[in-house]
Amino acid sequence: MTFLEDLKKRILIMDGAMATTIKSYHIPSKYFLIKGNYYETLNLSYPELIKNIHQKYIEAGADILKTNTFNCSNIALQNPKFIDMVYTLSKEGAKIARESADISMKKIYVAGSIGPTNTSLSKYKNLSEIEKNFNILKSTYYKHINGLIDGGVDILLIETIYDYLNAQCIISVIEDIFHKRNIFLPVMLSFTINKNGKIFTGQDIKYLVCNLDRKFVVSFGFNCSFGSKGIKIFIKLLESLTTKPISLHPNAGFPDINEYYPETPEIMLENLKSLIENSELNLIGGCCGTSFEHIRKLSIYSKNKTPRNFTFCFDI
Repeated sequence: MTFLEDLKKRILIMDGAMATTIKSYHIPSKYFLIKGNYYETLNLSYPELIKNIHQKYIEAGADILKTNTFNCSNIALQNPKFIDMVYTLSKEGAKIARESADISMKKIYVAGSIGPTNTSLSKYKNLSEIEKNFNILKSTYYKHINGLIDGGVDILLIETIYDYLNAQCIISVIEDIFHKRNIFLPVMLSFTINKNGKIFTGQDIKYLVCNLDRKFVVSFGFNCSFGSKGIKIFIKLLESLTTKPISLHPNAGFPDINEYYPETPEIMLENLKSLIENSELNLIGGCCGTSFEHIRKLSIYSKNKTPRNFTFCFDI
């Protein structure tokens, strides 16, 4: 059964947060290959932990594992000595998730997590500066995405899209890699929006869907943002703009100064019940601050519920 065939049959459950989950384990600094909490380096120094987290999310009901690779490109940009390790960190992150999926008793998909980095191309006003930094991003994304593919991912997930030019950069790299390698994988796009329904660089949802859609893009959705409650009105807007599957993996609200996320598993489920009941989603999961229990409750409630109907066919 293909990914899209599965999406037509049921609501697929994505896993929850990786970074905040790792943080809850209070990992000794000796495991981090560079100074700071670069969790992606744990793919090399502490793979058993990452695999354990994946397995716990599967036990909680996840059908899709996001690789521990969200910041791989960011590592390269901030730490020159890691430029040559982007491919390795990405490939190992994918392999860990792939191994976790393959030993499961049920079908598990692996989504290669591709984050936006903290470099916003839109902040540059000079065209030459934009082009220069665009090419820097492209260079590291080639390593990042090739590593994910070679590690065995089923899907590429471009998530937390907050800058339109950054997203264009990633998509251009994917297009080029697919062409050069003569392969195609489903690509999911997930935006991070504010309460006005716009990403950080000002584009609204309609503009994003119209300009970022490609034949290999299989879904549009939202992640992170501002919690689960207020996002519902934008799901309805997204429904009117695309016939493709829709995903949602919000954060558990905004953390306070003690890094406490206010949306408990019970609160998040209550906020999202109507979307599940009304068949408005195809994929649902969690972002920052969500835990195994968030995913467990979403999984149990979504079981046997009807997914959003869509007409898109991934045939390339």
